[in-house]
Amino acid sequence: MAEGARIAEAAGAEIIDINMGCPARHVTGGQSGSALMRDLDHALRLIEATISAVKAPVTLKMRLGWDDRSLNAPALARRAEAAGVEMPIVAAVVQVLDGRLAPEQALEQLMRREARPESFAAGPQTDPA
Repeated sequence: MAEGARIAEAAGAEIIDINMGCPARHVTGGQSGSALMRDLDHALRLIEATISAVKAPVTLKMRLGWDDRSLNAPALARRAEAAGVEMPIVAAVVQVLDGRLAPEQALEQLMRREARPESFAAGPQTDPA
């Protein structure tokens, strides 16, 4: 991650966005993308390595959690911000949905509990008008 961020910055990237939301099986099978939501300590090590490698601002995109029983985006967002992430952005989806909560319900629960609802900027639109 650090080397990729250095290469991107050297090529002119003005911001580095870490994507911990990718659901693709070939990505999550390698413990990358949204699979990182299952191990926040490992995710934080990657975030810290990226931040320390570049001068550009680093942002973080993630899902609400791996599944609707582990809605850990707020914990990851807080830890990422403490490490230096400029803006964590949470998509209102989970990787594995077992039917207990719709993503919109999970998002509503998290927004009621969290002090920074602006981080929950991405997600499904329930009212397209």
